[in-house]
Amino acid sequence: TVYISPALRQKQTSSDNNSMIELKLCLQSQLNRLNKKNSSSISIEIESIYRSQSRSTMNSCLYQLCHDSLLSSLSSTDQKVESYLLENFLQIFIQHINDEVSNKINDNLFIFISYIYAFYMTNGKIIFDIARYLLNIDQLNEKRLELILLLLKAIGFVIHRDDPLQLKTFLQELRTKCSSSTLLISSSKCLEFMTDTIKSLKNNDVRELSVKDKTLDKTNILNVGLQDFLNVKEQERWWIVGSA
Repeated sequence: TVYISPALRQKQTSSDNNSMIELKLCLQSQLNRLNKKNSSSISIEIESIYRSQSRSTMNSCLYQLCHDSLLSSLSSTDQKVESYLLENFLQIFIQHINDEVSNKINDNLFIFISYIYAFYMTNGKIIFDIARYLLNIDQLNEKRLELILLLLKAIGFVIHRDDPLQLKTFLQELRTKCSSSTLLISSSKCLEFMTDTIKSLKNNDVRELSVKDKTLDKTNILNVGLQDFLNVKEQERWWIVGSA
């Protein structure tokens, strides 16, 4: 094996980086011009670049450019997409809030809304608003308790990390409601699971995110509560510019 000095290795790395930048610029210029009419000629150009570069390098460059373009287009929609999703999902959720049959409509909706929060598309206000709505709308029944536990199981560890005090307060409210509800059977599996879940959250014995993902953009977090979405006809969508 030939010894390469650190200075020479650094020079080679710098040269490789410059080559990668040039390749990206070349590919980006082709992608920027891409439309329905010239797609064939652009494909030929990219194919010719493939012949002059290593396949691995080309694949890496194309992936990065397409990935960056996708994220850029999604972020440019600002808060309109997640706001529209939340508004419509919440309307369906409320329609089925009193369903006592074991259907999966609200289960799936609540899981989806939970992960919208987990990926910092909205803040914790909407999550706690929904959870307290389930808790206080009437006497707590087994179906609504199942939904609350579904939330805690899905993103309890995220809430514990982001707002432990708010979570602690909610868990106290939950235990009080459970003990006062006549619709819950004391031997219910839901109550057993709830006890185990609360213990886990108190002991921090949950799947943790040791380091927050710094790639998640937290500047466009939707700061809207449940009642804001439910009262859009009276109050308009104040959180979206030009929606009135």
